[in-house]
Amino acid sequence: MSPAGLPDAVTRRIIFIHRLSAVLFPALLVFSPALPNILLAILGVSGLLTARYTRPLHITGGSFIAALLLFILWKLAGIAYSDDTAEAWSLMRRQMTLLAIPFFYLFPGKIRRVDAIRAFYVFSLACVLMAVYSLGMSLYTYRDTLQYVGGTNIYRFVRLHPAYFSMYLVLVFFFLMREGLGCMRRNQMGRASGYVVVTGFLFIYILMMNARTTTLVFGGLMVLSAIFYFFKSKPRFRYVTVGLSLLLGAGTYFIIQGSYMVQNDLVNRFETALDTRMEIWMAGFDTALQHPLAGSGTGDSRMDLFATYEEKGMEEALAHRYNTHSQYLETMIRHGVPGVLMLVGIWGVLLAGAYRHRSWLWILFVLLVAGECLTEVMLDRQMGLYFIGSFAALFYLMNEGPRPDEGNA
Repeated sequence: MSPAGLPDAVTRRIIFIHRLSAVLFPALLVFSPALPNILLAILGVSGLLTARYTRPLHITGGSFIAALLLFILWKLAGIAYSDDTAEAWSLMRRQMTLLAIPFFYLFPGKIRRVDAIRAFYVFSLACVLMAVYSLGMSLYTYRDTLQYVGGTNIYRFVRLHPAYFSMYLVLVFFFLMREGLGCMRRNQMGRASGYVVVTGFLFIYILMMNARTTTLVFGGLMVLSAIFYFFKSKPRFRYVTVGLSLLLGAGTYFIIQGSYMVQNDLVNRFETALDTRMEIWMAGFDTALQHPLAGSGTGDSRMDLFATYEEKGMEEALAHRYNTHSQYLETMIRHGVPGVLMLVGIWGVLLAGAYRHRSWLWILFVLLVAGECLTEVMLDRQMGLYFIGSFAALFYLMNEGPRPDEGNA
């Protein structure tokens, strides 16, 4: 009998549903904003019905949950001195999922290491399919002017915000590249060539999307990865790292030079966006300095920011009700310097776990998310919350999750 008093046959089926939900949950982020909500409920209920509480979390998982809990409690405390409590509770309902997702993944102890790996593959397949679909539709729609295939003309066929979809693709790119390099080391050249084709397609697609922050972060991570793999690889494989780096560098040059859309849109959007964002960031920083210790409160930050816009005569930002376009500034306005330190502490806990297991892919994930938070308010959007919560748990499971022979059923 299970802890819920269910027969063993029923318990086994619920465990299967629980594990299947964990595998499919990240992939559904690519296709629909509604389906993940349903699957999250199934993941939580099935996990709680079969949890035996017999497998303690290792230090990485426990520290991550504790850091998230501290961050959420500080946010809850901010409601006490907020005038707009309705807005505050609306934000809290969304951000509680940042704690709920890793809790449902890790606490019941039913999801195994192999499930985490399967989730990565299913997520990668979903992202590649969406990229192929959007590129195909863009090529068909603009078949008479192919030089304009890129930027908004690609991601208009994707249901996600381009910043988030491009971030998903960057993680998939590095995951598949790692798998491809592993196949090369095992002399499985047939499979390795397949990974090369897919990662090459993703590389070109990411550049053509022209997502500003992601393009910069992607470039930085590419350089770090090349350096890492060069020194980590055996001498006979170093030429592969150098060759791939040169190939990708040349590909970047020719794509930007050969595409009118990429060349002009990339430069113009970076220049325009940087000017606008710098103005918004300065206004956000001035707002944060009004209450540097406790912040404005969980629900009042937007009104304080809009008041600064009005004071500075920023009519466009006020008319469009822009946020700060930075998770760190947004957190500082709402929760002061302690809130920012807690947020950075969450990244620190994840980086410590990644370094403990020498997981380069895990490190790249944390750097990717932390970098995106510089210009996106990720914790206010479901796509960002679900992505961070689920993959933080999956990386933990890939490195410290129960193995098949440990019998977690």
